[in-house]
Amino acid sequence: MAYSDLIKKYAEQYGIPQFFDVICAVMMAESGGRVPDVMQASECPYNTKYPKKPNGITDLEYSIEVGVHYLADCLHGAGCSSPSQMDELSLALQGYNYGNGYIGWALENYGGYSEANALEFSKLMQQKLGWSSYGNPKYVAAVMKYLVFTGGGVWGSPFIGKNWNDAVSSEFGYRVDPLNGSQAFHEGLDIAYPTGTPINAVSGGVVTSVVFSETGYGHHIRVDCGNGVQVLYAHCSDIFVTKGQSIAAGQVIAEVGATGRVTGAHLHLGVLVNGEEVNPREYISQ
Repeated sequence: MAYSDLIKKYAEQYGIPQFFDVICAVMMAESGGRVPDVMQASECPYNTKYPKKPNGITDLEYSIEVGVHYLADCLHGAGCSSPSQMDELSLALQGYNYGNGYIGWALENYGGYSEANALEFSKLMQQKLGWSSYGNPKYVAAVMKYLVFTGGGVWGSPFIGKNWNDAVSSEFGYRVDPLNGSQAFHEGLDIAYPTGTPINAVSGGVVTSVVFSETGYGHHIRVDCGNGVQVLYAHCSDIFVTKGQSIAAGQVIAEVGATGRVTGAHLHLGVLVNGEEVNPREYISQ
């Protein structure tokens, strides 16, 4: 964030101002801002001033300019015009890491990005160049773990287009347990909708677990949003994501259900920061 002004300057110059958060996440994955070549852009085609070798660029601003310019090309090549286009964004990000025509290759052979074809491309390039390794096949996940807050830090709605506040059946905090009548701490927010109602991801991140169970949280998902933040979506009837998958805010990831320890159909939404439950209302858009 210390380089926000420079990032915004070049994001505007190269026509991708809406990707400010993405650029920040790329910088974190590449260097954490700890070296002059913060975008690790020395080997990009737009570097014409410094050696084309790792950390060849020694001018921080020039690294940002070159990196943002090249990322803009990758986004254009992948057909990505919005950070919410997760498939296209993933393709562009892996293209930023790989170069060498990965985006065109993935589109021609597979219709887009997958971690499997990213690994395949890495092996092909290793053979072609005679190297022992090539790029990071898990680069998309490496970037996504830093892409936490969008829209200036406000998360999206778990039920886009619905006034979900009217459907909250149990708040975060102490309550009378509906199943045994005793006082107990409720570590999330319950939102009651009929089984089958689509659930939207409130923030981007990487799915760390998908569990199918008829006890406890029932069928549930946990998403790592980066910076020690996790989101839990519980008691689902159906789940549309898999472990290790990168997701975007607003994406439909599951449907409301009544699996596990429940009295009726609802979404139990939990937010944990460094392992501690916090009130989801502090994060989630109304």
